[in-house]
Amino acid sequence: MTIFDKVSHEFRYTSFISDIREEAKKHNGICLLQAKLISDISKETSVVIDTVNNGISAIRQKFGCKKVLIVLDDIDDTEQLDALVGDQNYPKELKYPRSLKLFCLHAFKVSPPTSEFFGLSEKVAKVAGGLPLALKVFGSHFSSINRVREIWEVELGKLQRHSHQKVVERLKISYDRLELTQKYVFLDVACFLIASSKEEALFFWEDHYAADSEINALESKSLLTMDVDNRFRMHGRIQDMGRWIVKEAGNLKCSHVQQTLGLG
Repeated sequence: MTIFDKVSHEFRYTSFISDIREEAKKHNGICLLQAKLISDISKETSVVIDTVNNGISAIRQKFGCKKVLIVLDDIDDTEQLDALVGDQNYPKELKYPRSLKLFCLHAFKVSPPTSEFFGLSEKVAKVAGGLPLALKVFGSHFSSINRVREIWEVELGKLQRHSHQKVVERLKISYDRLELTQKYVFLDVACFLIASSKEEALFFWEDHYAADSEINALESKSLLTMDVDNRFRMHGRIQDMGRWIVKEAGNLKCSHVQQTLGLG
């Protein structure tokens, strides 16, 4: 029995799509894969997708808010992943048991970890900090190396020493998909406004853009949250990602908050 078979009963909606690399090479291959995914989840028959963008929109509309289990076999291109799961890669934290399951799905594919590798898998899952994208990246990495305990221990050590920057860089996919004003708001919060109230932030932004709707958009993508006192919070690695983006850009001139505070 595969891991998919073992955990699928926990989900009402499931889909297993195999041989994606080869299927994607066919005429309209991505559209056909999107149609299969929608059919699996919605139980509709004769689903037809004419363009990849329309497929992405259809997937988002039909089950963007549903709890689903999707296993994609043999992906070799990030565009394939984006076309099939799209915004599902926004960094929502998973609780530890599900983090471990997600890592194992990508690391061991069709077989669960033996007792020899279970403890190592637990450690890798903890390094990922509950972020699905990190769990997928790490799982794929360990799947590609020899299943020898000593090798895994060496790779785990490297991961523990260097994972932080790797995860931060990979999370940038969430930022890249934002609209321009959403990017401004995100960077302002990450660099200057953590623990500030929403009212304080809206005061800074009032002459530049309608930030209230941008805040809602960022919340829906799990890039920021509001605490019980209506103050901004961010996962530590998401905040690090924002600051890393600014550092890589070499300046903070895009920040309206910085200009207002006289920090530019």
